[in-house]
Amino acid sequence: MRSVVVKAVGPTACADAVQTGQGQRVVKRPQYGPAHQRTSAALRAEHVARYGWVCPGDPDYDHPLHPSHDLVADHVVPGHPEHGYRIVCRTLNRWYMSASRG
Repeated sequence: MRSVVVKAVGPTACADAVQTGQGQRVVKRPQYGPAHQRTSAALRAEHVARYGWVCPGDPDYDHPLHPSHDLVADHVVPGHPEHGYRIVCRTLNRWYMSASRG
């Protein structure tokens, strides 16, 4: 299982997080394992070959199309790869994640 280190911001009750000595948390995210990494890399490569290093943006988030070398494969439905992926910049992906949490 692949672990992702994220900076702890304030107290959290997340049962999936483990405190480390540097004030960071290691979060286990099985949906981002080897299969996701391969799919993500292939989709990014296909997107770059077709459109270049460009984030397609999202007018609903006032985020226009723009150049970006920090593209990620975003789950259309968070945590459910069976619903497909879209390629966006990391900033837009974070906005999507924030909006899905509430």
